[in-house]
Amino acid sequence: MQEKKLKNFFQNHFKTTNFASQTQIRFKMKSILTLILCLVFSVNLKAQFLKLQDKQSNAEITGQSNLLFFANTQNSFDFSAKIKNISSVSQNIKVRRIYQERLSGSRDFFCWDLCFDSLVSNSGIIPIAAGTADSTSFHATYYSGGNNGVSKIKYLFFSADNVNDTASFVLHFSSTPTGIIESNTNKQIGSVGPIPADEQISVFINRASNNTFVQLVDFSGRIVSNEQVGDSGPFTLNTTQINAGIYLLQVVENNVIADQVKVVFK
Repeated sequence: MQEKKLKNFFQNHFKTTNFASQTQIRFKMKSILTLILCLVFSVNLKAQFLKLQDKQSNAEITGQSNLLFFANTQNSFDFSAKIKNISSVSQNIKVRRIYQERLSGSRDFFCWDLCFDSLVSNSGIIPIAAGTADSTSFHATYYSGGNNGVSKIKYLFFSADNVNDTASFVLHFSSTPTGIIESNTNKQIGSVGPIPADEQISVFINRASNNTFVQLVDFSGRIVSNEQVGDSGPFTLNTTQINAGIYLLQVVENNVIADQVKVVFK
């Protein structure tokens, strides 16, 4: 009798233990799944209230990490952006400047509510009503100070009411004595310049075949210029009919993009 009771006790004990373990495993799996869903939801919510655009071309630049601008060492470069509130409520927007890389001797300032030199990193507040855009307040100017080299400046836009909601872009300024950017000889594009371009731009093609083209593509993906290259060497592209803004200059060979670089037309 005692033996039967003991047997029943151990059987019930193990059943209870297995049930508890299974319940615990199910709870842990449910917790992990909930955590993953929360993380995905948080990522998707980030910066859903702002859309950043290049003012000249209206191209969206939200999240762009390497907007390239090339100029000679004696010129300044100006950039303006349109900030659109795509949420359903008014937003109080501030801007923070972050130097990722800064050329010694260079100078820059940005404007939001006021204009700020390099000693001030955070702007004041400008309210943007729901569904509207501010296309006049943000402006950035950069001058290399006569020096050759690179500066990378990040502009972070955020709500004063929720600093975790952000949108940003990075301006990459490269200055040379001629305003020409040199490329790796292993690529199709050897050099491009001057940038910003006005009436024409010179492209040095390292390699070309009978089916090589130089294309200009705007930020919507539309090809605005497509010219065949006869041979390797210098190639001049007439840009008098090109609207001011940021474009991709592409070398296409046998219907495949072989090389590309961002260029600016003023």
